[in-house]
Amino acid sequence: MRTSKYIFFIRRKKHEKKTNINELMLRSGLIRKISSGIYTFLPLGVRIIKKIEKIIREEMERNNAMEIIMPVLQPLSLWKKSGREKIFGNELFKVIDRKKKFFVLSPTHEEIVTYIFSKEIKSYKKFPIMFYQIQTKYRDEIRPKAGTIRCKEFIMKDAYSFHIENKSMKKTYLKIYRSYINIFNYLKIKFYVIKTESKKMGGNISHEFHSISKYGENNILISNKNNIAKKIYIKKIVKKNKNTILKKINNFIKIFLIKSNKNKNYIIAMINKDFTLDIEKIKKYYKDNTIQLEEKKNIKKFYKKIKSSNNIFEKKNNIIIDSQILKTKSFYIYKKINKNKKLKFLKIKKNMLWKEKYKIKKSIEIAHIFQIGKKYSKKINFFIENKKKNKKIIKMGCYGIGISRLIPSIIEQNYDKNGIIWPSKISPFKVIILPINKHKETKVNKISEIIYKKFKKNNIEVIIEDRKISPGQMFFESELIGITHIIIINKINLKKKYIEYRNRISNIKKLISIKKIKKMIKKKLFF
Repeated sequence: MRTSKYIFFIRRKKHEKKTNINELMLRSGLIRKISSGIYTFLPLGVRIIKKIEKIIREEMERNNAMEIIMPVLQPLSLWKKSGREKIFGNELFKVIDRKKKFFVLSPTHEEIVTYIFSKEIKSYKKFPIMFYQIQTKYRDEIRPKAGTIRCKEFIMKDAYSFHIENKSMKKTYLKIYRSYINIFNYLKIKFYVIKTESKKMGGNISHEFHSISKYGENNILISNKNNIAKKIYIKKIVKKNKNTILKKINNFIKIFLIKSNKNKNYIIAMINKDFTLDIEKIKKYYKDNTIQLEEKKNIKKFYKKIKSSNNIFEKKNNIIIDSQILKTKSFYIYKKINKNKKLKFLKIKKNMLWKEKYKIKKSIEIAHIFQIGKKYSKKINFFIENKKKNKKIIKMGCYGIGISRLIPSIIEQNYDKNGIIWPSKISPFKVIILPINKHKETKVNKISEIIYKKFKKNNIEVIIEDRKISPGQMFFESELIGITHIIIINKINLKKKYIEYRNRISNIKKLISIKKIKKMIKKKLFF
């Protein structure tokens, strides 16, 4: 490829003082915004997507998954049958055709894939079986933001496995779990796996894959000792008990009863359930060495005392709460339940109550896998007679990767002041050749063309700069778009029979003899 035949759509001017990942995607010519949450991927962006897709396809094929393409347009009747029309609510795009028939623009394909193969597969001998697709999905996001991280239209790989037995479903689930780890390792992205709830999808077991991001909408707890992470998210309260104050709220907040022998009063401390209360910090805060956790046997007595009186809640210093949970849904519900108690809280700054077992980080969910089980098969009546002629409801596993949100996640972990630093496997081109003054220097032109053809002959993706632009612009553009290997050919180095090689990832710069570079190309030593 020659740059004169390829348009990079580069924007030189920065619109923001600090590096913004969406801005970097715009400046490097990966995307263009059409409307809120809707983007066009330009040629360079498409090259990145295709390379990510290639890695995913290779991994899916290793698991014997077959690629299909399902319709984006789905009958609304299937979503009503599964019960997910109400679950998705306003996020579901709905359209009406000329015959007044209702359809859904698909955010996911569990209903469709189950319906299709309930009609097609009639023998138990075909199981287990898995299908996948890479396709555009739709969600009517109320607040699209952060470029392609949260969009109304997005690219996703979704796979679906079908099984007669639970054992088979769990075995495939584990294989895909490992495959996802392989995929993200290939992409050189740092990620965390979190066991979580299935929510809208159904099923009991699921895992999310998260990358750390300042643009993320999730808060995860990362262990300081290892790569274990937990997601902070909250269930609704089922029992609206008036004494919720002294109980564990939504499996999220831990509440401790603390007594002061010095002042003969009680303190209630509320922290995240994943943290460990630091009693020494509380002693220091109150300047009271007699403070200690109340014994379990005395907590019941305390319950009885407060049933008839709210006096303990009226002093500001009686309830202390870690600021990390003040804005959570749990705390909001807690305040609502106790609205008649006129509670006063002493807001405690971060890390005053707990020992540093975890760090809290914002993250992006880049993938999610589920053991869905029978949910959709039951609704759509997908069953098979096994070897013993017994009817078996088919079990399903579901496995998704958000491809269009993977791109900003990778960039956020791989950039510097000059631009993007793509991992080698997904660099838009493996090599860029920058001949300095190619149009004036005959020898520079000759050697650059010889090396260019060598790369082409050895099937290495290469692009050569052949426009009449300054060296400064050459370096600016090649670093901004993040091509891994840069070869610079100039008159001074050629006199000594050398060319300059730069690696965008390692930042290595070195002179290599022309003879050696030809051998390196042939043997693909640094590619």
